[in-house]
Amino acid sequence: REHGRIWRVQWKGTAPSKPRDLAKSPDTELMALLTADDRYSRDQALAVLAGRERSKEFLAAAERWMGSATAGRELLAALWLGESLGLRRAELLEKALADPEGPVRAAAVRIARDWLAGEHRERVTELMVKAVADDHPRVRLEAVRALAKLRDPLAADAAFRALAMEKDGFLDYALWLNVRETGELWISGLLDGRIPPEGREAVLGYVLGNLPRNGGVEGLRRLMPRPLPADGSGPWFGLAVTLGDHEMGGAVEAQLVDGGFGPEGAEVALRTLEKMVGEKGYRFNRPPDALAVHLEPSRPEVAAAACRLAGVLQAESLLDDIAALAQAEASPAALKLAAYDGLSRYPAAAARDALLRAVKDEASAAGKRAAAVMRLVHSARLN
Repeated sequence: REHGRIWRVQWKGTAPSKPRDLAKSPDTELMALLTADDRYSRDQALAVLAGRERSKEFLAAAERWMGSATAGRELLAALWLGESLGLRRAELLEKALADPEGPVRAAAVRIARDWLAGEHRERVTELMVKAVADDHPRVRLEAVRALAKLRDPLAADAAFRALAMEKDGFLDYALWLNVRETGELWISGLLDGRIPPEGREAVLGYVLGNLPRNGGVEGLRRLMPRPLPADGSGPWFGLAVTLGDHEMGGAVEAQLVDGGFGPEGAEVALRTLEKMVGEKGYRFNRPPDALAVHLEPSRPEVAAAACRLAGVLQAESLLDDIAALAQAEASPAALKLAAYDGLSRYPAAAARDALLRAVKDEASAAGKRAAAVMRLVHSARLN
């Protein structure tokens, strides 16, 4: 047995609504109810209209009524009627997306999501990209989820622009869903050049942080070219540092040691490995002696990067070579500074002595830098 009460709720001072048989109501009356304050009447009127025979006269009347919509609820009612009858009008959608009321724009974006698979796809995609930057958070949320439906790297990139704007819990969850559905697609677009990496560091961090465990890393490993570009171009080196992935770092190290980079590429590789060793805990796999070939003063930029990496590794076998670069009169100032930085990483007395010799040349900018390094080293060892 069940017990309970049936409550009949109505506004104060109003009479109960009289029941109507909407199935017998004319089309014009039903269309007028589509903008009624009573939601039940709106929903029932739309259901009855959707089930009516779609004669030429009926469809013409529906189009006339839809064309009379100007703003707000009228535009949404016209769009919903058009969806029910298969009468999509892009001009109505654009008017609704430009409505001053945020909830109206959000409802229009949700309607537009179903248009992405039809003839209006290109134009609707443009409108969704624009809606991602809307002032109203619900509009942004709907646009983010709509763009995920396309399963396209560029659409995913457009959706992730919402990360730069204010977020609430709902929008943050929508972006998380997008990462799970389109994150690896976005990464593939980043890597094949369709999406430029500049200015997307925060997005990359968000995507990699919210993909399933190792999902993004595994995808990057599969897409990483072997060998890497000899000139050090492409996003791979920066990604290896950002991810701190030891397998990617190993690929950079192996190609560097095997002489697979040109001068520019070698410099990039050395800087990448320096950051990975110093910041990401990467362990150098080959003997550090393999870096000696990059300490040639004839290539000062490469030698400078090698000095810093050798210092981070505290490679004792390369200490004399770095000290020689620091003392050589022919070494450019930038190379001398790099040598001083490398030497300052060594705990050995020989490194300290080399820095002391450089301090004697305090007349030069490099000498002043060496003096400053020595003071820092001395202070660190006292503490």
